[in-house]
Amino acid sequence: YENIENCPNERSGYDCSIPYEQCMDKSRKCFNNSKCTRNKKRDPITQKYGYSCDCTYAEGISITAGYECEHTATVLCQKDHFCTNDGRCGSYSVHKHHFLGCHCPDDFAGKHCQYLKETMEGYMEGEAAVPEVGDNFYAQIPEDKSSTGMNIVLFVTGSLAIAVLAYCLVLERRKRKMLITTNAPMSVDDGCELT
Repeated sequence: YENIENCPNERSGYDCSIPYEQCMDKSRKCFNNSKCTRNKKRDPITQKYGYSCDCTYAEGISITAGYECEHTATVLCQKDHFCTNDGRCGSYSVHKHHFLGCHCPDDFAGKHCQYLKETMEGYMEGEAAVPEVGDNFYAQIPEDKSSTGMNIVLFVTGSLAIAVLAYCLVLERRKRKMLITTNAPMSVDDGCELT
């Protein structure tokens, strides 16, 4: 925002009337009544938690997006979706996936056209360009809930299989140890016959 270096702390604008929240890492400021939130994952290089701006806190006042929630909506689309920076609304189905997003001006990217390309910091988490729709169309990546459920089922099934196998191995060792020490045949059917 403009004039931030000439304003008191947590103020910006030509007359210093625009408040912002300074995040704990001192590197990010959150504008338009947004809130600083600590990221869930550590930075892979610094191993420190970074901060992001949660723009949803400003929804009752204005609809914003961007790294610091600095961009306000320039057009409202369907289903509470919006575009900033003169982006145009788009809604498309590609390969059985439905995308809500924006056709962005050449200098901008993101599902709301909220990122200035020349200042982007790496990738956009949860967002991607959808080249099948257009060169500069960006959308939220839909979550594949069926694969998440399948992963849970596979994890539980695999864990149970490992537990049953471990139990059978312990029983087999006990049977062998008893056979060696007693020299007598054992006829216990424990349901864990390992050959």
